Amino acid sequence: MSEKYKVVFWGLFLTTVHINLGSIQLLPPFIALLIVYAGLGGLFSISDLNEFKTARTFCLIAAAANLSGWAAALVGPVLGRQLGEGLSSGVYIICEMGLFYFLLTGSARAFLAPDLPRSALWAGRENNAGHSGPEAAMDEKFVFYQGRAVLITVVFGIVNVGLIIGSALYLETLLWLVMLAGFIVQIWMLVLVHGLDKAWRAELPPGDPAVISEMGNRMDGEVQTAEKDPEFEER
Repeated sequence: MSEKYKVVFWGLFLTTVHINLGSIQLLPPFIALLIVYAGLGGLFSISDLNEFKTARTFCLIAAAANLSGWAAALVGPVLGRQLGEGLSSGVYIICEMGLFYFLLTGSARAFLAPDLPRSALWAGRENNAGHSGPEAAMDEKFVFYQGRAVLITVVFGIVNVGLIIGSALYLETLLWLVMLAGFIVQIWMLVLVHGLDKAWRAELPPGDPAVISEMGNRMDGEVQTAEKDPEFEER
């Protein structure tokens, strides 16, 4: 999972940070989105979660919309170019929101998928303060990323409404502010995907000796705690 999240991260990074040679953009967003598409395909093949498949669909449509915008800018007449760019931008924005939402909801559900690799070591590290075990650690991560999926979609939606209003009314200050806010949302998404990559780096197959050893240590600790319990002594 970690390797696939790395692919998604770098694809999103290249859609956010544009590398230009003069006025020429060396890596158009549609190429970067195809990198994200490949990473999402890997996540879907591992997890078999439909959210990743849906995110992949949104990603592909966004790439096609961006490519059509480029084509309209290069070969279309002035009016056709403006309409083509406007339409492709609108489709791109909607698909980007869908991509973010389903990527995060799929990632949240992956923490609860019983057939994915699990690591008692990882679960323990994520739950340092708690009395809860690996299952509760997975639940915490599910709630965290599911909540971020909703939050980032709402914030991104508000930003895009501001972008539409600013463009329609030619409000330069509003446009500048919403473009800055949109950039911040994209950086936030990169941070979340990097966190997913980092979380899954510790994955270990269920039969790994390190997992078995850690689970044994946990069981020993639970036995020792129970022996100190007054109710246990009475029994």
